[in-house]
Amino acid sequence: MTAEKFNNLPLSKKGDLVFPQGEYMSSIPFGKYELLLYRVGYDFYEVLYNPVTQIVHDINVAEKERLHLFSKVNIEELYSS
Repeated sequence: MTAEKFNNLPLSKKGDLVFPQGEYMSSIPFGKYELLLYRVGYDFYEVLYNPVTQIVHDINVAEKERLHLFSKVNIEELYSS
């Protein structure tokens, strides 16, 4: 599935694809939200989460150019495994 097709799915469908098999990697603050990074296989997803309400507001395919923002993630190590 392309990133554009995934990003246009309803939130419930996105969650069904990411959370059962997704591996939590890291998070960063994003205003009043947290941006959580999940990995499913070799694909990465950003989850927009409100820690106060404990509600997920959106899930989108993470752009590879933004992965460095999640400083705990060693991208080279992930692709070599």
